[in-house]
Amino acid sequence: IVWFSIYCIFTKNRPQINNAATFPSMISGFIWAIAFTGFFIAMDTQNLGPDTTFPIVSGTPQIVASLWGVFLFDEVKHGKNMYVLVAAVLV
Repeated sequence: IVWFSIYCIFTKNRPQINNAATFPSMISGFIWAIAFTGFFIAMDTQNLGPDTTFPIVSGTPQIVASLWGVFLFDEVKHGKNMYVLVAAVLV
């Protein structure tokens, strides 16, 4: 909010906002807030605890991003690179 306020001051209260990106950004932030709340709930010692929760929370986003790169954006072609990616996920 502070940086956006400074930006509004420098642009004389006429900020350039991409209208097409506003709604997806808000939904993304909402999903992130739910996930982060779930992280804190799971980190309670009566639930999973920090020893189990932290590796899940720190590793899962990279795996999901890799799957998006493979299936949606076709960033990793078949062959040696695919084997390296599968080995990295399994480790």
